[in-house]
Amino acid sequence: MAASVQGHIVEQRHELMVCLTGGIPIWRKAHFIKPSISSIDGPTIKLPSLSPMPIWPLEVVFSGWMDPIKKWKTWVDKLESKYHSFWKKVGIYEAIKASPCIIHDDSDLIFGLAERWCSETNTPFLPWGEATITLEDLLILGGFSVLGSPVPLESPELVDIENPFISFTTNNHCQWLTMFMDEGTESEHIAFLSLWLSRFVFPGNVLDHIGNHVFRIAIYLARGTRLALAPAVLASIYRDMGLLKASMADSTQIKDGSFLSFALWSPLCYIQVWAWERLPILRPKPNFMKCLRPSKLVWIDCQEPNNAYRVAMQFGLDQDLPGWISWDNISRDIAWYNFTRPLSYDNWLYLPSRLSESDVTARYLEWWRKIVLCPVDDFKNVCDDGSSSQAKHYPAALFQSASTTTGGVGLSSKMKLIVKQEEVTEQKNSSTDRDVPPGFLPKSREGEGKSLKPSRKHGEDFLHIAGGRLAIGKSVMVEEQAHGITSGENISIQKGDIVTKSESTRILELEARKRMLESELATLKK
Repeated sequence: MAASVQGHIVEQRHELMVCLTGGIPIWRKAHFIKPSISSIDGPTIKLPSLSPMPIWPLEVVFSGWMDPIKKWKTWVDKLESKYHSFWKKVGIYEAIKASPCIIHDDSDLIFGLAERWCSETNTPFLPWGEATITLEDLLILGGFSVLGSPVPLESPELVDIENPFISFTTNNHCQWLTMFMDEGTESEHIAFLSLWLSRFVFPGNVLDHIGNHVFRIAIYLARGTRLALAPAVLASIYRDMGLLKASMADSTQIKDGSFLSFALWSPLCYIQVWAWERLPILRPKPNFMKCLRPSKLVWIDCQEPNNAYRVAMQFGLDQDLPGWISWDNISRDIAWYNFTRPLSYDNWLYLPSRLSESDVTARYLEWWRKIVLCPVDDFKNVCDDGSSSQAKHYPAALFQSASTTTGGVGLSSKMKLIVKQEEVTEQKNSSTDRDVPPGFLPKSREGEGKSLKPSRKHGEDFLHIAGGRLAIGKSVMVEEQAHGITSGENISIQKGDIVTKSESTRILELEARKRMLESELATLKK
């Protein structure tokens, strides 16, 4: 059954939260993007299953990834002096100003993301969690508006204005620029926007030619109508990433040494810029509520789901088990209505601090490790420096887990029993990476993954948790450290006692709730 997305987009509740790379679980107030579910036994997802290959038998042309033509920057600068305020009004100024820039393609990065791309969720499943390009990224990185009217598909009333442009003897990009540049009329502005749309936003299916589909969009913009370009652009990117993933899967059946050739027409440069921003550069990004709401993105030949709630940590929010929304039998008009309906700010609006540290629920981490995390065999050839005999051309970050060890109770490597030896207590380094923005890949922390050794104290054996089983011992001290406060509790373990992963999770959750209630009770008594 599909999860419901009624009411507020972000929900607030107390949950047992843990850092995705490990740590002591903390019972705290958390914020999640709806929908989320409380059980890992939900709808099954066909997860990415491609193994990395050094060279794929593909000949892919990124036809929607075009450099600016000669004199394009000159044309942009000339018209900017006249239309600067107008472009800002219709929400295209930043996108037009960025168009003279050249972004060199990194096809290995695109292929590496496509290997882990899930077409059902439009997210790549990376070792540390799901991450994907969202409407927020296109708003910030691309300069495309998420507000405004839908991109027009048919406009009978504009036929008389469109026909002169359609009937021109040439639609080659360079010849088009030469024909209209310095004309000084409204037609020049429409021609300029048509070339910009056709080369950098909605490339057609013929290389270096202006498609008829952009003229009505250019006319609307030239008349001052603000259009929501971001949803349409993102839908085309999702479509092409799915096509690339499917083609890569098909190419594995090729045995005769031939290649599968095809072209992709969406501006995939933006998913590369997103990867640069979100993974290695680690710059914080603003939070825009409209980008968080689940919706169906509409373009001419495709409708794709926008599932920002699956990547809540990118927005500085906390991640719970993502729910499942069924978009079947949703018409284009209903999809657009759902996207544009007013946001509800009646009660509260949560904007996370730039220094906030996002966590995941304990059940999310358990689900991720049990069902989603890629098998170890997929990464067995990856070296310490990220290189691989199979994936030597791909970024190492796509194949490295956020934590190299697995915790004993199925939650994290940093949650384990601490052994008391005289006055010395071996504790984890609880310092936080304050320079890491919310929602980005965390830095490795010193001391993570160290195993505790069995020791003796006054003739008693003290052993640690390993593989979800508590070893033989008289008593051990369980210590938890959070926000600089260390608390401990003695737990008696009998020979042969076993604590399963789910039981240990439940015990920690109950203890966290108990401490919270005791703290609140003490406050009330004062």
